[in-house]
Amino acid sequence: MILLLLIAAGCSHMQTGRHGAESPGFVVKRIAFAGFKSAAYEGNKANDELVSMPSGRSQHDPALIGKSLYLTSKMFDAMTEYEGYELVSPEISGEAFSGIDASGQGVDNIEIAGMAARELQADAAIIGLLYRWKEREGSDYAVKSPASVFFDICLVNPDGGSILWRGRFNKTQKSLSENLLDIRTFFKGKGKWMTADDLAEMGLRDIIDDLSLFIEKGKEVEN
Repeated sequence: MILLLLIAAGCSHMQTGRHGAESPGFVVKRIAFAGFKSAAYEGNKANDELVSMPSGRSQHDPALIGKSLYLTSKMFDAMTEYEGYELVSPEISGEAFSGIDASGQGVDNIEIAGMAARELQADAAIIGLLYRWKEREGSDYAVKSPASVFFDICLVNPDGGSILWRGRFNKTQKSLSENLLDIRTFFKGKGKWMTADDLAEMGLRDIIDDLSLFIEKGKEVEN
């Protein structure tokens, strides 16, 4: 029973899946790194299913914009730890992204990421969309309001801007007494109430791990 709870807890905060008609053997060797953008979420708010699409619209909330830059740095560091794909640097990818965005073509962030990948002759683009960032109110052991973070990371096809794969992290920390399935977060936080930074980094790491597995599976099917 304890083992089942731990397995469920490991999956409860993250959703991943492949989108579009692409073959599982879609090979990704070169990735344009678009980083994180602040965005508005227009999915089914009553049931945050993976199938609901993010709008890609930019949010001008200074807090979200600042944390998007923070997550961009963390995501790039995490992705450079893996071999098997080449990352086009944030500077080069960002310049291509900004150029397309400034052209006023009326497309959203995901489509722009795909267009930037095509311009840079990359097999795909990687982009994060940050919807919510709520800081913890309180201390390590007593809170008025827990940390809460919600973001997507999308692997985008340069041909048409479809989503090849998406990982979602949507988490508000709960006390162990409120939800036994939160036991993984309890252990990760060493029994403390986590900060939003800690919570986000936990989700980011899990999603990048899953993304790397998805890329490796594509290469295996090709071979």
